[in-house]
Amino acid sequence: TIETQPFRPLVVDNYRFDPFDAASVNSVLAGNGLVYSAGFGIRGAAHFFLAELDSVRECEGVRILIAGREHARDVSALPAMSMQDTVFIRRDAIARMLWEKAQEASWHKHDTPMRRALQAYGFESAPYTAIARMVNDELETFVQHELGELHAGALLGCEWQDLLARALGKPAEPLIRAVRDNIADALTTLPYLLRDFRPAALHFYFSTLGPLRKSLQPSLINAYDLWRETQQLAQLQQLVERSAEHWLSVAKQLPLDDWERGTAETFVAAHSL
Repeated sequence: TIETQPFRPLVVDNYRFDPFDAASVNSVLAGNGLVYSAGFGIRGAAHFFLAELDSVRECEGVRILIAGREHARDVSALPAMSMQDTVFIRRDAIARMLWEKAQEASWHKHDTPMRRALQAYGFESAPYTAIARMVNDELETFVQHELGELHAGALLGCEWQDLLARALGKPAEPLIRAVRDNIADALTTLPYLLRDFRPAALHFYFSTLGPLRKSLQPSLINAYDLWRETQQLAQLQQLVERSAEHWLSVAKQLPLDDWERGTAETFVAAHSL
């Protein structure tokens, strides 16, 4: 009954705020141990949450807010998001995602990156302990990806953000987001994982890649498989060093019309790494 109604202002301590003005809301909530976030995700869907604030830190001028127990949220719980100079990381959402992935892994008897990550954390013998450890240990992977998205946005400029805004809900949107995610991970996430190397973390990272991102980067999947077979990281490291330049080049040379003109299959064939 309220789906088509406009958003109403938020009232906090008798102040009225635009519901998407998270920075102003958090300035009023400061000292109450709470954090609020609002933004737009895939297909332009609005996302909100209110949670207990676990910790705050800064990295390269970016404020990183770690949210704990959530008091309210929308239907779809994003584990992390970034807006301007702020990154929001949600422990509850990460835990929920891990439980869902663990359930999916139990349905498939064949070996998968998620199954390998769960085994590394001892999930079969102590599932609740394993998930709690995974949330703590892999939280930084989400931080690095969001920092990478901010770096990618700075390199691509405002035109790229306008491109994404025009693509919302269109066939090009998943491709545009996948390319940006590839840039972000090449800039920060993968260098972090290779620098502070832990096998479980690398397995977990590859478990988060969807079919589209895998099809765009077959060489990355091959390098991961080679590491599993030989325990040698050289090929993966070399690939990461050149992948950021590749995806930045792809991102800058294609206007929206070209993305819309072809299918995902033809795009992947022409631009995969």
